[in-house]
Amino acid sequence: MIVGFLLQAFLIPFLTLARFLIISPICWLIPGARAYVHRHASTMLVDPFYERTDDSPRLRRMIVFQEVLCFAWCVWFLSRGFILRGETVDLFWIIAYVVSVSLVLVNEVRTLGAHRWTGNGAEMSFEEQLLDSVNYPNHAWISELWGPTGTRYHALHHLFPSLPYHNLGKAHRRLMAGLPSDSPYRLTIAESLTSEIISLFKRSMASVSRV
Repeated sequence: MIVGFLLQAFLIPFLTLARFLIISPICWLIPGARAYVHRHASTMLVDPFYERTDDSPRLRRMIVFQEVLCFAWCVWFLSRGFILRGETVDLFWIIAYVVSVSLVLVNEVRTLGAHRWTGNGAEMSFEEQLLDSVNYPNHAWISELWGPTGTRYHALHHLFPSLPYHNLGKAHRRLMAGLPSDSPYRLTIAESLTSEIISLFKRSMASVSRV
């Protein structure tokens, strides 16, 4: 599942084009398709079985507006090579694909590292949810590159969801200075993203071998 999760990065650019270039016009022409697309193809999440439930006339208008703009961009993107440059294959398509896959891969790797993924599918307590999340306060020179908007303090985000991202570092330092040595919060700290990804693979392989 981990490998499949990473490999889907190579398909997401094509799925994105299909969503706005093909599926959007279908929703415009066949109103009955809108409800299904809204539930199953209008949210970008880790869980592929997630069903979106929020729906309102105002939200629908916003989605249609976004679809129109994205559809126009897709048309321009696919036609620019032949129309503007007279080329059957535009180099810009290849560059855009490589950049898109790279961005999605970085996001997927940091998503894997944001949690320890120790749950067995049952409902977790608040403390279990906290301990399943990870903070990366060390090595700011690299962790701020892959987690610039707060991903490096994901456990703290779970503890205080409404805390602004730019205050997470300061809040973490205050907690570490004031909490006792046996506080569960201290167990959320990981040395590096690499070490957590390696640990995740090891736990996964051990789980497979037990089965």
